[in-house]
Amino acid sequence: MAVVLVRLNLLIQMRKIIADKANKAEVAEQIISDMKESIAAGVSPVRGERRFVAYKDPKKYPGDQKNKRPVNLYLSGDMLAALKAYPAAGAGVNIGIKGTQGVKAKAHNDGTKDIPRRHFMPSDAGDAFTVTITRRVRDLYARFLSDILKR
Repeated sequence: MAVVLVRLNLLIQMRKIIADKANKAEVAEQIISDMKESIAAGVSPVRGERRFVAYKDPKKYPGDQKNKRPVNLYLSGDMLAALKAYPAAGAGVNIGIKGTQGVKAKAHNDGTKDIPRRHFMPSDAGDAFTVTITRRVRDLYARFLSDILKR
């Protein structure tokens, strides 16, 4: 009796596909795009958060520079333009804001005595993106894995 041995290197291929730089860049691009879309509508992209807190006194800054609603963290556009993906080991994707815009982002994300907390990046333990963003990322990975299985 003959025995046929078939080896599937599926797990190895899956790790390569998930850690592939182009695929990670596509995932990061999708997350950033979804984050900006949510923020533009004045809604936090962090699961469990809702609309951003309104300005206490709309007549004060930035009252004369933009509409009261939606509170979308967009005044000059510099902070959201600085939202970028950074290299990460393995399958991870790092997304954040560095430099002087990072200081501004941290103030908005965590809040200060003058700025109410407008949580737009998952930064606390247990934080995650909204279900919509998570599904889109999951769908991207499903497509990557489907490509492996079609080979």
